[in-house]
Amino acid sequence: MFSHGQHNLRNEYISLTVDNLGRIDFTQPLLQRRSLWRVWMSLSKFQKNLIRLVILVVIVTVWLSISYSKSQPHKRKPVSFSGDTHSEEQPLQAPLREDPLHGESFDERSNQIGDTNLVEPNQLQEAAVNELENPGNEFFSGDTHSEEQPLQAPLREDPLHGESFDERSNQIGDMNLVEPNQLQEAAVNELENPGDIGSNSIKPIYFSKQTNARQRAVVDAFRHAWSAYKKYAWGQDMLKPLSKSAHKWFGLGLTIVDSLDTMWIMGLHDEFTEASGWVRDEFRPSLESSTADVNLFEATIRVLGGLLSAYHFSADDLFISKALDIGEALLPCFEKSPSGVPYSDVNLASHIPHAPRWSPDSSTAEVTTLQLEFRDLSRVTKLKKFEDASSRVSEIVHSLNKIDGLVPIYINPFSGKFKDNSEIKLGARGDSYYEYLLKQWIQTGKTKQFLIDDYLESVQGIQKHLVRRTPNRDLVFVGELGAGPREHKKFNPKMDHLVCFLPGTLALGYHHGMPESHMSLAHQLLDTCYYMYADQPTFLSPEIAYFNTEAGDIGSNSIKPIYFSKQTNARQRAVVDAFRHAWSAYKKYAWGQDMLKPLSKSAHKWFGLGLTIVDSLDTMWIMGLHDEFAEASGWVRDEFRPSLESSTADVNLFEATIRVLGGLLSAYHFSADDLFISKALDIGESIEKYCKTPSGYTAPKWETPSGYTSIGNVLDDRNVRPLDSMESFFLSETLKYLYLLLSDNRKLLDLDHYVLNSEAHPLPILSE
Repeated sequence: MFSHGQHNLRNEYISLTVDNLGRIDFTQPLLQRRSLWRVWMSLSKFQKNLIRLVILVVIVTVWLSISYSKSQPHKRKPVSFSGDTHSEEQPLQAPLREDPLHGESFDERSNQIGDTNLVEPNQLQEAAVNELENPGNEFFSGDTHSEEQPLQAPLREDPLHGESFDERSNQIGDMNLVEPNQLQEAAVNELENPGDIGSNSIKPIYFSKQTNARQRAVVDAFRHAWSAYKKYAWGQDMLKPLSKSAHKWFGLGLTIVDSLDTMWIMGLHDEFTEASGWVRDEFRPSLESSTADVNLFEATIRVLGGLLSAYHFSADDLFISKALDIGEALLPCFEKSPSGVPYSDVNLASHIPHAPRWSPDSSTAEVTTLQLEFRDLSRVTKLKKFEDASSRVSEIVHSLNKIDGLVPIYINPFSGKFKDNSEIKLGARGDSYYEYLLKQWIQTGKTKQFLIDDYLESVQGIQKHLVRRTPNRDLVFVGELGAGPREHKKFNPKMDHLVCFLPGTLALGYHHGMPESHMSLAHQLLDTCYYMYADQPTFLSPEIAYFNTEAGDIGSNSIKPIYFSKQTNARQRAVVDAFRHAWSAYKKYAWGQDMLKPLSKSAHKWFGLGLTIVDSLDTMWIMGLHDEFAEASGWVRDEFRPSLESSTADVNLFEATIRVLGGLLSAYHFSADDLFISKALDIGESIEKYCKTPSGYTAPKWETPSGYTSIGNVLDDRNVRPLDSMESFFLSETLKYLYLLLSDNRKLLDLDHYVLNSEAHPLPILSE
């Protein structure tokens, strides 16, 4: 799928010990002396605008004084502005928008202030149509804009609070080519129905098409997966690519809704139109016939987030309507909670929320990873109740006691309190709480101080309690505090793959004025996350990694090998032949597994520790079978990892949800360092090699596809154990991240104007 160099895989896995937190200095104060630029970046938009206004007033005052003194001798006649307040010398101009057909820019100013008379709407309409039919007139210019100084689209007002959205998801100049008649129709409709395109009068935002072969390869991967989903699972939540069937989870067409913005960004407008048709005709979460229990968190980040981002890009009111449907269906989780902390699940038919079947508690990460989406829903629907309900959760959590900003992973919706004896970690059930603290602060124009205060405290707590460094490879990882009373929580050197969200969050925070130490930690964690991939034979990371925290050299006793004499008679040689016969069959049919099933010529897994190999080592050595011993020793060296809990069902699982790609995207977006591209390519190639289902290798293009699948074992490149599951986030997250990372324009999606939710759906940043 991607063109890239060879991988330099390491046989050694991550082997760590604690050496008093290594070289990270956690004693320095959180907020250090910073440059003027970093101070500027930490200001809110209101503060920045106030400073700009003062400077502008001074400049205008000086300019007017000079102009007035020069004009006095000539006694110039005053100019009539027809009621406008802007000077003739410097008329206020609307921003230029690139013509998507010709790559030029045209002036949206149908009436330049102070320069033209007002005209009738029908004249504007006729002029717009003529303009599009006869390109090359005076409204077109050949100006181009560099990536470093993008032309910015206007702010649009937030309908709920009088604030303004930043429409600049994409800088002008990043539009797809569209047909002339589409441009004409859009222009006519806009002039005939001013303010009628979308409830907030927004316009579609188009992205440039693929600019290189690597991006086109990602688009081909998307089409391969999408075609398989259409053929075998259309309208269902997920595809099962091996059995070529569908998996129903919520009954909300997760793969369709979750993929909308990815299709739009990639310029796959035919596929987007097809998916939109399904949303229009079939997406009905409020139907009484629906009996599904849905998880509040998953439905919010995948479905609500997907619909909102599709609206912001396409300007189609259909998605507002459907977002409102799912928002109303999920709202009882908040409204019927005694404390305001939402229940984890809700039944779409009865509208009755409830805790998960296995516990009365909700996940802390889940209840604090809803606010970006519900706040945006309030903005586009003008219904304040969604933002109020979700923001109250953040306020409740803010008021609770924490361990240096770190939160237990469970919270009770009845009491509104943490389950204090639960674990503290940045993996499953804890991760996105920390991510959304920063992103909420950014989304709201940096106006909610308690959010950034909690974020800064939590990063300090992470550095103090959870960060460790290895003594041998000098890698930094983030561990966990185990279950138990606060004063007795023990450090556990376990790091979920999900923790790899943290480097991207830290890089984003640093861009917005957070301390330099945050970016340093981000780079170190990115290295560790990358090696979690590079150290595996498949170049794919397991879901869970345990780190060895014992220091010291192995084999420190300096003993010497003991050799045995070879076989001395035919009877011994017959025994050796019997061993070789059994060993050969085991190698052929059950290599790496616990035992061979000789009649069915298959393997039996008991502990997942390769029992036959380990149990036979001394026998091979005594018999003098040193070739077989060397082969078995190689497996022990590379694959025997009980400290990784390799006997656990999901520890070696790869579900193609690559949080590290989000970190690479943020780091590359703000630094322009091509090293991050190289790392993304390594991972992308491995996905193509091990996760693409077999028909993909033989079928022409994507005509008979069956998609991509999660795999059950990243530790054996000869037996990855495909799991028959293509998650919706493979299309919404993994391929979107790769596509954006591999663009020639690193700011194809400008992260100064969007925040990505936990499912990689872009939502606009609000200004004050």
